[in-house]
Amino acid sequence: MREETERQREQQLIEERELRGQLEEAEARRGELEERLAEVESSAFAAERAFEELRGAQQRMRAALRALAEDGESESEPDED
Repeated sequence: MREETERQREQQLIEERELRGQLEEAEARRGELEERLAEVESSAFAAERAFEELRGAQQRMRAALRALAEDGESESEPDED
């Protein structure tokens, strides 16, 4: 009976080491994934900012084109003198 208990204890120690190894691997993988997530979130934030800047530039461009078109129309109108 003592031998059986000792054998079970050794088996449990082996299983515990294996589980600890798996846990360490999982924690390392989690750390890598958290880093990648932070990079993705940072990139998404930068993309959103760039999109907003682009939208603002587009609005300014449209306003400038409208102003040019209005100036062109007023110059092409005949004088009523």
